[in-house]
Amino acid sequence: MTSRSPIDSLWSNRAMRRSKHGWMRLGVVLGLTCMGTIVHASAAKEDRWVAGHLFGGGWLSDTKLGLYDWDTSARPAFGAEFAAGWKRMGFGIRFISGHNEQRTQNPVVFYSTRVHMRAVELTAPVRLFDLGGFELSGSGSFGRMWLSYDPDQLEIPIVDSEPLRVDLDPIETWTMSVGGAVSHAVVGPIDVGLSARHRWFELDTAHRVGDGIAYQSQRFGQWEIQLETGWTVDL
Repeated sequence: MTSRSPIDSLWSNRAMRRSKHGWMRLGVVLGLTCMGTIVHASAAKEDRWVAGHLFGGGWLSDTKLGLYDWDTSARPAFGAEFAAGWKRMGFGIRFISGHNEQRTQNPVVFYSTRVHMRAVELTAPVRLFDLGGFELSGSGSFGRMWLSYDPDQLEIPIVDSEPLRVDLDPIETWTMSVGGAVSHAVVGPIDVGLSARHRWFELDTAHRVGDGIAYQSQRFGQWEIQLETGWTVDL
């Protein structure tokens, strides 16, 4: 039977390190890129186009992260995306930044640290169809996520001894995501829209099993919803 001690979450922080399985997912994500997002509304169906958009909203982390004392409530996130393409297909790059919080409070130890999360993803957007002035698009993406802690060192009080110091090292992991967007032209090349995306990433974790510690790589998810505005220009 699996159980967790009051300080398991601290050891899980130390054990969450660089995922080693990201490259194995590259082929899967390349297969998803035919689905595409975020080549937004206003472009006419010309051969070549470029687009740039800013977005802001929030993301919601997997409830499984709550087992490691992460806050799984909605958190603000924002970023930008740039893409270029031919007809309905395109390729681009996407930046997103946000944060989470990891905390625990019990008779043994209390700590609270902010987790900064930043990701850079290569995207493959596809404009699907237009209906009543609205455009629907989709995309697949593959990228890299960086997690860092503030503060990045914790102290665990030890009776009749010096405190135990735990370093929270930065984490890097591969990501993949799929999403969709609906947008509408406002004036000229300017459009506004709403997008939704689901992202997957892996972290190495640790938890207590009986008298020992079990280490394993686990996949977590993250939902993202954004309001967007930007431009699409035909070349």
